[in-house]
Amino acid sequence: MVPIFLALTFALLSFGLCLVALSLYDRHGLAPAMVCMALLEGLKYFVAGHVVLTLPGLGTAELGSLVSFVALLATVQMAYLRLGAGPTRQLLWGLVALSVLTSWFMALLAALVAHPDVILHAPLDPRSMVFSGAVLLVGNGLLVVGLIGVVVLLQVLLRRGFSLWGSVVVSLLLVNLVDTLAFQALIGPQRLVWDDLRAVLIGKTVVAFFLGAVGATWLRGWRRGVEPAALDLLAVLSFQRRLQSLERELQRDALTGLLNRRYLEREVPAILRLDEHQGRSTALVLVDLDHFKALNDSQGHWVGDLALQHVGRVLQNGVRQLDSVIRYGGEEFVLVLPGTQAEEARHLMENLLQTLRQSPLQGEGVPPLTLDATAGVAATPKDGHTWPELLRRADARLYEGKRAGRGRVVGA
Repeated sequence: MVPIFLALTFALLSFGLCLVALSLYDRHGLAPAMVCMALLEGLKYFVAGHVVLTLPGLGTAELGSLVSFVALLATVQMAYLRLGAGPTRQLLWGLVALSVLTSWFMALLAALVAHPDVILHAPLDPRSMVFSGAVLLVGNGLLVVGLIGVVVLLQVLLRRGFSLWGSVVVSLLLVNLVDTLAFQALIGPQRLVWDDLRAVLIGKTVVAFFLGAVGATWLRGWRRGVEPAALDLLAVLSFQRRLQSLERELQRDALTGLLNRRYLEREVPAILRLDEHQGRSTALVLVDLDHFKALNDSQGHWVGDLALQHVGRVLQNGVRQLDSVIRYGGEEFVLVLPGTQAEEARHLMENLLQTLRQSPLQGEGVPPLTLDATAGVAATPKDGHTWPELLRRADARLYEGKRAGRGRVVGA
């Protein structure tokens, strides 16, 4: 049990570092993830590749073989689900470049070692180095194929109704199995006995299952706004905590305390991508306070501010924790409801408007005022795939409601 525990610990540390790197994408781009993945490759060939574990009753396997490939697959899965296809494609091209350059470096180093004028202080076999470079090229070629395959398979499973956890784990297991067998066939079956092949297959399966579960849990935690614990230490060391605090402040409306348009532009696209990959609908509701200009003119702007704060509280108290309530501008609010169909969003909004009518605005020096609003509902995929598309459709329906007499919710 000790060898597999050590492998899982090494896998968790490696994969955890990659998750931290992906979490920094919004502020630092892909650079941390690129460095992290290059580090994994270096550890595999120059450190972990020389550590051989004996798995009782199974055989022996290199630590790098058990961990690195699966960790890279899982990292690309998380990048695809968290960041989308564009950044993931850049990561793949980075790995291709790393593979070609490393193989070229090994061939160049082998030629240098074979030269008679070169004095070696440690025994190095040029033929072994050339073979290692060829194995490296084959392995990374299969890696790229596997990375593309795991993303395609992940998307297929999600669209067929598999859960996020099941899709991540199953796609990792299947691609890992095919890659291991293909690699063995390409480098020659005579170079690995059956016991060792069995050890590699079972060891990789355990690591894949473990990292798939960790990745799916991290992704769900991110969706709820929970940051990985490792970020706390990184924040202290790099002053990131203060920057994160400022970013949160910039994403809040000063009057109502709700999220603002900056949040809509920066965070909602990732929410939409995640629901799309899971085959779930995301609803967007645009809410406009009725007769707000008349309220400002008759009661004063300070009462108008109180009205906006009151509406914001009613909306925020009536939605789930994972939903987002955004003050879009003026007397307009946007609700982003992950995993929600258009009809569900319409019923929710009708209940919220009923609550608003039954909760008059009251305050010192303010007569009880009954407020009302009109709302338009849009949802993916029928009404679009991006928040601007959904917002345009919801805005058109909102004005249908205004023309029909206000105080109502208009859906598809």
